[in-house]
Amino acid sequence: MRRGATFSRAAAAFAGAASVAALLGVCVRTRLATSCARAHNASLSRIESLSSRLGFARAYDDGSLAALQDSIERFRRGLGDAGTLRRISGLMSGRWSYHETDARQFGAYVLHRASAVLASPEVSDWPMVVDMVRSIEEQPGAAVSRIEIRSAGETGRTTFEFVRLAVLVQVRSAGSL
Repeated sequence: MRRGATFSRAAAAFAGAASVAALLGVCVRTRLATSCARAHNASLSRIESLSSRLGFARAYDDGSLAALQDSIERFRRGLGDAGTLRRISGLMSGRWSYHETDARQFGAYVLHRASAVLASPEVSDWPMVVDMVRSIEEQPGAAVSRIEIRSAGETGRTTFEFVRLAVLVQVRSAGSL
């Protein structure tokens, strides 16, 4: 008489693959969150540094103006151009779908929000998800701000419903900068 639970090899293999996929998703999300937080903190540090230098300056000396101009130029170089949105939507081939949700004007640039969705991904699709995140992040002015993974099913029969990438794109306004 055998004691304990018995599992089929297929169920055990699927559970192992699902665990690896979940771990990969957590690792990708953690790495992206860490890099975004570092970039955000570095930007805040630069802004605070420039603000304090400008705030204490009684007159607009050449050094303060040059630092401000350098900061503005770095910001301008980081913005996408009119083709950035077209290039990102062009990345969405095959099973990916891409939808722009809204756009907001902020002076000299526009912030576009969009989502890229891969329906019914399999474990073998995870390298494609990682490559898509990398491809979006390589576009000027673009970033993946959130990754959402939804699964369904019972223990041992779990399937993934979708992977959704929240995309932010900062683009120069027409006729500005």
